[in-house]
Amino acid sequence: MAGRPEYALAFWLAFVVTATGGFLAGDTGRDLYRMRCLPRHGTTVTAESWHKAYGSRLYRYRDTTGALHAQLGRGRRLT
Repeated sequence: MAGRPEYALAFWLAFVVTATGGFLAGDTGRDLYRMRCLPRHGTTVTAESWHKAYGSRLYRYRDTTGALHAQLGRGRRLT
């Protein structure tokens, strides 16, 4: 009885639905965090990936005054 194809189909269908729901919940949680928590800690900007340097990505962005800045990965600010 345990080897019936209906059980396998039901298992995989439930697995796909659960995995999709978990992914969507995580994605929604991340967006909510960005919308609510990040603006409290200062001005947020949208950075664009410029190129890869020193083994990590180099991002560039403009601040509220219009000055161009570059940041290496999530750490060092270069300009």
